[in-house]
Amino acid sequence: MHTHFIFGLFMWVILAGCSTTTRPQQQSESPTELYRQGAVRYQAGDTVAAREIFLKILQTDSTYADAYKGLSAIAFDQQDLSKSARLLRKHLKLQSSPEPIIWHRLGLIGWEMKKYDQAIEGFERYLQLAPSESRLRKESEKYLRDSRYLMAHERQVERNDTPLSSEINTAAAEYLPALPADEASMIFTRRVRGQEDLYMARKVGSRWETAEPLEDLNTSENEGAHFLSVDGRILLFTRCGVSDGYGSCDLYFTSRDGDTWQPPRNLGPQVNTDAWESQPCLSADGMRLFFSSNRAGGKGGRDIWFLNRTKDGWSQPTNLTSVNTGGDEESPFLHPDGHSLYFMSNGHPGHGGHDLFYRDLAGDPVVVNLGSSVNTSDNEGAMSITLDGKTGYFARTIVDDRKRLNIDIFETPLPERVRSVPSIYVEMEVYDKSSGERLETTATIYDLKRDRSFSSYAISTGGPNMITLPTGGEYALRIDKAGYTFYSQHIDLRAPTTELDPIRLKVWLSPIASLSETSEPIILRNIFFASGSADLLNTSFAELQFLKNKMEINSEMKILIQGHTDDVGAPTDNLQLSETRAKAVYDYLVTAGIAESRMQFRGYGERKPIAPNTTEEGRRQNRRTEFVIVDKI
Repeated sequence: MHTHFIFGLFMWVILAGCSTTTRPQQQSESPTELYRQGAVRYQAGDTVAAREIFLKILQTDSTYADAYKGLSAIAFDQQDLSKSARLLRKHLKLQSSPEPIIWHRLGLIGWEMKKYDQAIEGFERYLQLAPSESRLRKESEKYLRDSRYLMAHERQVERNDTPLSSEINTAAAEYLPALPADEASMIFTRRVRGQEDLYMARKVGSRWETAEPLEDLNTSENEGAHFLSVDGRILLFTRCGVSDGYGSCDLYFTSRDGDTWQPPRNLGPQVNTDAWESQPCLSADGMRLFFSSNRAGGKGGRDIWFLNRTKDGWSQPTNLTSVNTGGDEESPFLHPDGHSLYFMSNGHPGHGGHDLFYRDLAGDPVVVNLGSSVNTSDNEGAMSITLDGKTGYFARTIVDDRKRLNIDIFETPLPERVRSVPSIYVEMEVYDKSSGERLETTATIYDLKRDRSFSSYAISTGGPNMITLPTGGEYALRIDKAGYTFYSQHIDLRAPTTELDPIRLKVWLSPIASLSETSEPIILRNIFFASGSADLLNTSFAELQFLKNKMEINSEMKILIQGHTDDVGAPTDNLQLSETRAKAVYDYLVTAGIAESRMQFRGYGERKPIAPNTTEEGRRQNRRTEFVIVDKI
């Protein structure tokens, strides 16, 4: 609670039951009359005169409780909180049935002093005594919950958050930062005189350039509360008060072609209702959409909802009951690791106002407060996390140089316990090997560790084209286009590493019709054998199945399967091993239904290395299975 609100509450309490008109001073004034005069002086801002009157009352009657109440308010105004609490306790001691609001006031002073035992006492007593319809009951319940949380968890933690430079933060309000995977730009919402618009700032080295409005998207209405895809090409955002909307605020979709954003489209009635929908977040694989809404069927206030993508479109919205409360939950952000969810809430125990929270959707169901290294008694919200999971960008309510409330964007290191799984991004460009022109095609990721499809991604000619992969996994990347050969890449992120450099691929695909036995072989990088044998590992079957499907689609395609080894061991043994491995692939395809007449196999042992055999990485590359397309068998 901010002190300006508490001051207003003190004023209301002191004046309650008192006349606000001056009366002629009488020969012998009663304490009650003097107290009325002191209250009027206090209301007029003359705290010196008010204090003298309250002290005069106590000189006559030291048991007049309301005089202590008035002196407590003056002590609070002078920032002497300990004295204010002490005087308020004297007032309470003299009252057989004190007003419930006095206990509320004592709780507020305890909150401001970070004396949470006093805050708990004050709010508990207020809730016991106040009528059920009291306007301060809900607020008191939140203060009580937060005080209990801080009593148990508060400790001195060094804060290293830093406000962003003036190229982004201005005298206007800036919030909802969103960054692509390469962190080379930021899109955020700026509010100027009540008008919300989208802005973008680019980063050169470690310096932000001056933010510019997204003129393609901004209108005379409000645009903001957005999500940016990892490649920076897709933007989901909120637009309010427009003719094609379904409610007060709706979710919209747009994509970028080069530097131009396409005309936005409403996400439609499957997502939007006549209520408020805002603050979208799309999972990195594009299969789940999160957003915040105050629609019917929630737990109260604003809740986080989600939809799953199906073959027929979006599923029915589902309330994320594991994080929602009777308060407000907003600004969901799902890290590209696929399960680390961050959001803002005033319904979970915290530091006051809105705090930032973490929930592992794949693990422990406990909602975790990000702690005092990030959260304060002010409002924090709308956090975006970098791919490595170490840094967060978020907005905080501040008091600016002119003593006005404002909102700025901050950068902060995240505590270890609420970090997401580090991820990397893979950037791809695909070309036609015959013409040299860029190709539009598709990349698919298969999770070899979990034996399931991970994601599919449309590759454009405009780029950039990026996918993200969490560390700790093992993946098969495949780039394919009808009528062309395909590209296969094995990405092994199982080993712990501090190296999170992106993978950049420049891929050349050849038209199948242009290939012959002299063409460059196509390496099957996701076919694996048991060490020293020709036994196929289970992680090979996804690649083998894809090759089988490719041959079924291209029914005239004939291939020569080739096996290779490194130079470890006897050359004759390596030659035999390479041939039996090539035959194992051949046998799988025959069993899967590919005619023997369309295939042949051959082993080359260690005779055709593609990398030096002097390193483990070089030897790994040389242990490979590949094929060439031939005219005849």
